[in-house]
Amino acid sequence: MVTLAAVGFAVLASFIAVVIALTLSGVVSAIIGVSVLLQSIWTGLYYIGCGLLILGIMLTVMPAGIGLLRWLIDKTAQLSKAIYRRFTDKKYMHREDK
Repeated sequence: MVTLAAVGFAVLASFIAVVIALTLSGVVSAIIGVSVLLQSIWTGLYYIGCGLLILGIMLTVMPAGIGLLRWLIDKTAQLSKAIYRRFTDKKYMHREDK
């Protein structure tokens, strides 16, 4: 159970880290593009486009990632309930449906 909780926490932490990294890289790339725009228009437009592309892909994929995390949390809860029911004594187990 402890390992399962640790893996779940690691998946959640890595998802948050990826979202933060993509957001920062997209924003920084767009800002760099605006600053380079006065020196070389094509390079500046390239960096602005890359930054907007990163932000757009992240915003498109993020709902699927959130759905995946919710599914993983639900399956983890179901697994822990099944393990709890397997290893507890039936006559001492408290019923929620009373």
